[in-house]
Amino acid sequence: MIEADPWLAAILERDVFRVLTPDEGVAPEVLAGHEQGRPGAFYFAKVEAARTRAVESLESAGYRVVDANVTFGAAAPPPVPGASDVELVDASAVDPDAIIDVAGGCFRYSRFHLDPRFPRELADRVKREWVRNYLRGVRGDRLFVAVAEGRPAGFLAALTTGPAGAPVAVIDLVGVDPGFQRRGIGRALVQGFLAHYGSRCEAYRVGTQVANAPSIRLYQSLGFGFEHCHYVLHRHVP
Repeated sequence: MIEADPWLAAILERDVFRVLTPDEGVAPEVLAGHEQGRPGAFYFAKVEAARTRAVESLESAGYRVVDANVTFGAAAPPPVPGASDVELVDASAVDPDAIIDVAGGCFRYSRFHLDPRFPRELADRVKREWVRNYLRGVRGDRLFVAVAEGRPAGFLAALTTGPAGAPVAVIDLVGVDPGFQRRGIGRALVQGFLAHYGSRCEAYRVGTQVANAPSIRLYQSLGFGFEHCHYVLHRHVP
């Protein structure tokens, strides 16, 4: 199954499609047929690491692995947040453009940043627009902002999923200004997230890249455990 992604297409200014693969994969001729008449289109797929047949079918059609994404989960109750001198506020309390600026300059390991076919400016734009959707109230549940030295130093975008009786809180995106990294900002944001959802959700989940060792260490130190791994594959149609 191949479905359009209009939000990402508007940002990248090209046709964008997500490929949903069954266990046996998708025949290369089916993928090639969909590409006909779509020069310059961008396709992507996210496949569980154990589904090697599906990965192989995509690779034979010109798709390339750009990221190995790992998901971590934690069951309630969450760890008790430790003391922190970092002030956490709701996004409505700070300058939205300052938050967007942080989002546009702090990422290195996203699938767009790891794909050499995407220029850095375009990869940064994806993250800026992601956060802008939170500020507009069209995505997610809450945007936490860490304030240090009088300005936004980082943010954590959160959403909830699952049934009403057993919701799961998800860290959708988290970023820290490069000038404030290694100062406990990320830890404070995650602890604030856990404290906020501690009484209303039964589990917590976050995804990150295998290449992002600092984030992996942070989540594990706060009680998150490994759940599963996916490969992310990209295809840039000539």
